[in-house]
Amino acid sequence: MIKIFFTALILLASLSLSAAAKQTSQDPFEKLEYFKLKNGVEVFLAPSAEANLTMIRVEVDVGYDVETRENIGVTHLLEHVLFRDEKLKDEMSYLQLIKEKGGEANGQTSARETIYYGHIPAKDGKWLLNTIGNLILKPSITDDYVTKEKRTVELERGKPSPIDLAFGFDIKNYLYPKYLRQKDFWQSEFGVTFSYKFSLTQEQLSTQRLTLAQVKQHYDDYYIPANMRVFVAGKFVKNEIMKVINSEWGSLPVKDGKKMPGPEKPNPSKTPYEVVALNPASPYIYLGTKFWDINQTEALILDVYSESVAHRLMKELRNKKGQAYTVRGVTSGEYNFGYTFVEFETPKENFSENLKLVQGYLDNEAEEGGITDEQVNEAIELYMKKYFLAGAEASDMMGLLYSIRQDLKLYNSHVSPMKILMNIKPSEVRDILKKFYKPNQRYGFFYKPPLFFYYDSIVLSIIVFLISFFTLRRVLTQNFKHDQVRWIRKVKFPPLKSLEFSVGIIALIVFLHIQFVMKESLYSISIWQASLILSAYVRPIIDIILFLVVVQGIVSFLPRKLMVINDQLMIKSLSYFSKKIPLVEIQSIESVRCIGYPLPLTRWLVSVRHRFFFFNQKFWKKGLLINLKSGKSYYFGVNDAEQSKHELDGFLSRLSKSENHLRVS
Repeated sequence: MIKIFFTALILLASLSLSAAAKQTSQDPFEKLEYFKLKNGVEVFLAPSAEANLTMIRVEVDVGYDVETRENIGVTHLLEHVLFRDEKLKDEMSYLQLIKEKGGEANGQTSARETIYYGHIPAKDGKWLLNTIGNLILKPSITDDYVTKEKRTVELERGKPSPIDLAFGFDIKNYLYPKYLRQKDFWQSEFGVTFSYKFSLTQEQLSTQRLTLAQVKQHYDDYYIPANMRVFVAGKFVKNEIMKVINSEWGSLPVKDGKKMPGPEKPNPSKTPYEVVALNPASPYIYLGTKFWDINQTEALILDVYSESVAHRLMKELRNKKGQAYTVRGVTSGEYNFGYTFVEFETPKENFSENLKLVQGYLDNEAEEGGITDEQVNEAIELYMKKYFLAGAEASDMMGLLYSIRQDLKLYNSHVSPMKILMNIKPSEVRDILKKFYKPNQRYGFFYKPPLFFYYDSIVLSIIVFLISFFTLRRVLTQNFKHDQVRWIRKVKFPPLKSLEFSVGIIALIVFLHIQFVMKESLYSISIWQASLILSAYVRPIIDIILFLVVVQGIVSFLPRKLMVINDQLMIKSLSYFSKKIPLVEIQSIESVRCIGYPLPLTRWLVSVRHRFFFFNQKFWKKGLLINLKSGKSYYFGVNDAEQSKHELDGFLSRLSKSENHLRVS
């Protein structure tokens, strides 16, 4: 009895201490400062007496999203040029200057921001801030530096291929235009695009053509106080740092310039996102919910819940069953929309049961609001511990500053996550989960194991290819007796390899357009995307058949030989297909030049049209024009068109005499 009493007492004490810790733990965000200077420069400070380093980060609101076809790559090139300075001796750059002082620095260009950052021992923190200020605010943008940094950018981003260099543009954009490419998650579910609007090759070609004037103009347009943010984290003396900030950034005059355009407004899909893909090696489960029109508190709670589910699944799936390696909770948001999910790898034999397990968690706890007060408190306590895990080094403090920056960017306000979590009630958590975990907002991406065996989809594709190929061959082939061939001529073509290459390119372009139509219609149906059989087995079958039909259709359209077999003219294509025209249907045969025959033009447009097969490199030579009684005409490039006309006229003449003889009889 005494043992039970003391056990209960210890448990009660531990719960009391845990609750007290939740209320009294120091909020790491309380040390942070955020304010805005009169000219619009934003300042973020995160002091830490325990740190050894000082970290500096300066963000400028300009990225490759503002670039046009005339100045692709200018943002990145400008970032490189700013590390140069005529005042530095021996052609040094700020990278080497900071390194020799004992620190490190670099720059980074993204879609909407250019970032300059560095760290150094705390005793030189003020010097580093001043140096990065000189780098950004007192630039040396010269023609010599622009030329030199073009070469360093080329080494970083690569050179265009000789073919693209010769053409002067990205030829892949014409062979595979952007509108044919499959929509990613953000495009399909929110109608927004985050991918770079220009290709790497376009950037490489454009960077070589950029001028000094374009680089200077880009700096003048966007490097203005209202576009800048200064971050200082780690060990530093605030008064000294503020002197530098006020003298360097605070003294900048308010300047008119350009601002980054606002982000695209999402148009959320009101249907669940469920996509299935085949992965024989590692079945994977990603399961959660989409969200939009969300505030800071709601986004925080969704992240807390995902990490809590992941933590509990780790105990269940890895520790008890050995059926998972790592379970992670992930929340990914762009502005006030995104998705949150748990992800884990699982053996194929346990895929279905583990999918049901995690789906049960989300259905019961989030959708139906069945999460208990105890589970909510445990989830919050677990989540808050991560704020004290990293410590108080400069990098940790910079991470906290970046959290504030993200909240301001996404929600236009910031409240300490610790304060939110300390004051929120379990009932409020349940309401938030029920608000965003709805059937029409479900997010699911599943790498499922094969239905039969490891390589079943590959074997099936090979079988379908062979069956389709030989079926088409059987259907298209028209047999004839070789001893009945009375006349034969080859249609003139460019060298066969170049012809095969051209046909292959055309077939690929046509197939990609047909496939695009399929993606936008049949393949985008939710039932199709959620079915392993349809998406991983039936779709490849359809694609293979379509591709073979397209290739056979194109090569069947191109004639290779003209033959007279008995009383028929056979047009033998590059493939197995042949078209037979009875000689009695031929009105006349002419030997004419392509370049000298376009009159009347209506005859070419109405009679010949797509039946133009003159591919002779010697374009001034005569071709063979075959006119049918139906009004259609065929134009072929052949050797000695005059002789071919004479020989075919002989067949027609003999046929005409034979018909007249029959009429007389």
